[in-house]
Formats: sequence, C-alpha cells, structure tokens
Amino acid sequence: MIDKMERYDFSEYKFRASSFGDFMSGAKDITDNQKKLIQDLSLKEKRTEKQQETLDDLIKKRDSIELSKGAKTLLRKLRIEIKYDRRREIESPYLTKGIMLEEEAIDWLSVYHDTVFTNNKERREDDYFTGECDIEEGYDTKVAWTMNTLPDEEDPLKVIYEYQNRIYMRLWDKDSWTTSAIALSMIPSEIKRKIYSELWKWKGEDIPDWRKIEIIKMYVYDEEDFINALKDNDISVDSNADEKTVDMFMSFKEVPMNERIVEKTVTRDMDIESKMIEVVKLGRKYMQEIEDKKYEEYKKRLSL
Repeated sequence: MIDKMERYDFSEYKFRASSFGDFMSGAKDITDNQKKLIQDLSLKEKRTEKQQETLDDLIKKRDSIELSKGAKTLLRKLRIEIKYDRRREIESPYLTKGIMLEEEAIDWLSVYHDTVFTNNKERREDDYFTGECDIEEGYDTKVAWTMNTLPDEEDPLKVIYEYQNRIYMRLWDKDSWTTSAIALSMIPSEIKRKIYSELWKWKGEDIPDWRKIEIIKMYVYDEEDFINALKDNDISVDSNADEKTVDMFMSFKEVPMNERIVEKTVTRDMDIESKMIEVVKLGRKYMQEIEDKKYEEYKKRLSL
C-alpha cells in the first residue's frame, strides 16, 4: 500500500456560489432595528452606563465574525473533497427535474417578464468566489417539484439562495438578483414512475385510468402537457370511458403563470460582502490548520 501525503495549499481556494451560504451562519448581520439603535445611541452626547453597555454589545455583535460549529464541520469535509478530488455526487429526482427543465424554465421566465433572458454558460470568479449563474440579467431559476413545494410568498429567501445571489451580484456587478421559483409540469418519465410506483396497491391488476389521471393532475399544470401525458400513458377518454374517469378528466384546470411563480429579490450590500470575504479567509485558514496538523502527524509517523 502506498502511503504518501503531500501538503495542500488552501490559501487561494475559491468558494462556490451554490454552497457558500452554508458557511455564513456564524456571520449573520444584525437587524435593521439594531442598526438604528447603534446610530441613535452613537449620536447621544451623554449615555447612561446601561446605554453604553448596549451600544458596545451591539457594535461587537455587528463587527464579530466567526465560524460556527456547523461551518467547521462542513469545512473539514470540504478539505477532503478539494484535496483528493472526491466531491459528493448529489442525485435526486428533484435535482434531475431542475436540470432537465432548465431551458424551459428560462423560456418560461422570459414570457412571464415579457423580455428575452440569456441562458448563461459562463463561469466567473474573483479572488474569493466562483459561480455560474442561470440568467446573466440577474435571475436564478429554481424548478419546484410540485405546486405544493413552491416557497411561501411571505417567507424569507433561504440563506443558501441569498448568498448564492450575493455572489452572483458581485461576479456580474449587479445591484440586485432574483431567485425565481417556478412550478413546471413534471417530465414524462417521472410521471410514468409516479403512476406505476403504486401498481402494488391494485393487487396485480392494471391501475385504473381515473387514478392515472388523478396522479397526472398533481404534476401537470398546462392543458397541452396534460393531453400529452394522457397519450404517453395510454389513457383514452372517449365514449367507452367510465364515469369516474370522465369526471376526473373534466375536472382538470390549468394553473395560470402568476400562480406558479414565487420571486424573492436580494439587493447588494457591501457590508455583507465584506463579511463574506472575512468568512472566506477564516474558512481557508481553518482548512489550512487542519491540513498542516495532518501533515505534521504524517511526517511524525514516518520518522518513527
């Protein structure tokens, strides 16, 4: 067995836009109310002891940046992935749908916004980050698994997507970036899989057409896609169809565009970008510390 270890240099590692948000949990910004309180207290000519203590605590909280326990765990794993080129393969039907429908999502978004968006194929990087956005005009598409998995309009954007947008803004020099979650009809192969995954429920008999249509309705939102899905699954709704099948067919309703999209926009903030850069530096330093420790252990073992 070959036992050889080389020391890796992490000093110039560039973090990926798609995952950088995972490392920002220890560098969250203070709230707008806290920022205003800092401003108000700072303007006071005389402050009480309690006010001064509050001001000092808020300033410390605003300026402090550290790696969280979770971030350190991820960095230890990332060190192995980088050094030995053993990146995790992420496979799931959710990811597959997003990849297969990327072009359709961009076309759909162009129609929705009545403009022509450019499907970006360029990866950009600077001294700290690297990323390949979906649409260079300032949009990132997320294809929802179903209508029910669209994010709620009142909920904040997920942290992982927020920082993905912030890196894109930095790399493409934009003042804002929007995450567009879109519900698109399911890909035909996945509809087939969904239908026949419950064949066992019918005790060896064929799944009735009414049930197939019911499943299709859960995952298809355009009339054209609905008709194609029926044909693709050998479903014929004619004079020979039973009443339940006809009723299920007739109850299909298209879902309009505005009900199938949830958009959340992030605006550029240079203070937050400064914190992001500090986290990059801390992340590089932490991975290098682990690397150097492992390398010293290796050399010590060889000398025994």
